Amino acid sequence: TLMGCLDSVTVILEGNLPVDYTLELAPPEGPPVSVHCVSGENAEPIQGPTGRCEESGVTFFEFAPGQVHATLTWDRGGVEADLTPVYVTTQPNGPDCPPVCRAGSVTLSVP
Repeated sequence: TLMGCLDSVTVILEGNLPVDYTLELAPPEGPPVSVHCVSGENAEPIQGPTGRCEESGVTFFEFAPGQVHATLTWDRGGVEADLTPVYVTTQPNGPDCPPVCRAGSVTLSVP
């Protein structure tokens, strides 16, 4: 049985993480992706590829740009930053078998 995988990028949120927030990532080309999170749980994805809220941040699947403009907003403020994810390539079925997927991560500091 072959295993599948999806490209993804995880944004790790450090600092004073709000309970209720929206995170949007805008790549240099193509539409942005965003998700609304409450207490580390998903509200429905707002648009684009699937985003999964976690206690320490958000993972967006089927999304792996080289750079993103991140906008984190909540009821009392927000923060924006240009971020460059670091990617690792995975081949779950071995080096000579498809698929080939990229999993990236980047940290966004919350004041």
